[in-house]
Amino acid sequence: MQKNIKAWEEKVIIPTYEVGEPEKYPLFLEKRVYQGSSGRVYPFPVIEQVKNVRKDKEWIGLFLENDYLKIMILPELGGRVQMAFDKIRNRHFVYYNRVIKPALVGLAGGFLAARDGLKKWIWWMAIAINLPDLVYVYFAYALPDNLLVVTGGVAIEQLGYGFGFTGYMLYMIFISAGKYKTSHFAITTMFMAFGMMIPGMLSGYLQEMLGYQHFFIWVIIATIPSFIVLKFLYIDPEFGRKKAENKI
Repeated sequence: MQKNIKAWEEKVIIPTYEVGEPEKYPLFLEKRVYQGSSGRVYPFPVIEQVKNVRKDKEWIGLFLENDYLKIMILPELGGRVQMAFDKIRNRHFVYYNRVIKPALVGLAGGFLAARDGLKKWIWWMAIAINLPDLVYVYFAYALPDNLLVVTGGVAIEQLGYGFGFTGYMLYMIFISAGKYKTSHFAITTMFMAFGMMIPGMLSGYLQEMLGYQHFFIWVIIATIPSFIVLKFLYIDPEFGRKKAENKI
């Protein structure tokens, strides 16, 4: 039986780029530059700026730790696993981003789901979060040393992640509905964390067994079950859609 299992809340200071203020007046935009998306933004406020000045910001960190792992989750960022550390191998097995900088494109998923409902966009969100993994297949084989190429590839992957992760979070909210929705959402968050922890723990072994280049081919193959499962998911066509309010 495991000992020394701990869970606690702690305030952590993380360098953060904050978003700008929402536009005071509604903007009736039909075309937007992010990911080539289109459609009306109104009635949502538009945020067009991420501040260029980085400053230390206090966040609430939820920590889970045992003899093998130490994990930090940021509930204010939707339950994101910010840090996951393997105490046996003495390394992080989930990329540890020590700076928080929002991407404006991450807002697009919420806008589109609110306009058309999650069901209409769930397939595109699944493609967006999985297909950009091909960038790393290219990196593994081409080994580019051009900073613009590397930065551009990572940006494409992160943009896809921001758009696609919206679908995952909304589906978690959808299946958590009911009398005990807070507990249900906590359980789905646990499965989300396991979905990153367990593959992360095995990734080093798989990479050594398959080889550096073939490992990323395996990553692409590993995305196939998510599309198969997606075909059988039930999603209420109206879920996520913002209903118009009737005002007199």
